[in-house]
Amino acid sequence: VCAAKILVTILHNKNIKYTVVPVAGNSEIIEHLQQLEEDAEVRSLVFLNCGASLDLQQQLEECAAPTDLLCHVIDAHRPFLLANLSKRSDRVIVYDDDPRCEDAAAPGGRPPVDEEDAEDGSDACCASDDEEEHAWDGARERHAEGAQAVDGVEKKRQREADRQARIERKRQRVNEYYLSSYCAMPAAVSLFRMARQTAPASQDLLWAA
Repeated sequence: VCAAKILVTILHNKNIKYTVVPVAGNSEIIEHLQQLEEDAEVRSLVFLNCGASLDLQQQLEECAAPTDLLCHVIDAHRPFLLANLSKRSDRVIVYDDDPRCEDAAAPGGRPPVDEEDAEDGSDACCASDDEEEHAWDGARERHAEGAQAVDGVEKKRQREADRQARIERKRQRVNEYYLSSYCAMPAAVSLFRMARQTAPASQDLLWAA
């Protein structure tokens, strides 16, 4: 309620048309997204303390929402769905001023989102196969097939073992992140900080924060 009051005040001061829609969960969010298919006026959606656990980019596509519609998420609930933080979710903007997320090495800290994944590792493995073929050709040309082949196979096994270890470490970090549930900085405080950047904040907004 406090966060909504601050946001409404900001929008009113900027003469921006808005509608406040209360929701009780992700299912209601999806229902409202489905109603936007024929709505040409809505250009932005602001999610206050909701939406961060829902794959918003995927839902926008499945609900056939206008392609220029953007989602702004200000949610104090953690953890976030990592897909919403990915660069691939270019229609989702998440505002996160939680200092805990800055320490990725801490227990339950947020893991890197767009780092090399299993699919990239598969491509690397295929590239390694190509390198291996070149290594075999070079070995035959130097008439040292036996030693080069053994060395090449061993390196390939080591690369694959390292790749699997990286995948497992990433999986563990993601699991630990999703098991860590807590509330970060209140959305009202985040919005109050934004309000102070646009104009001097009133006492009413300060009390709401």
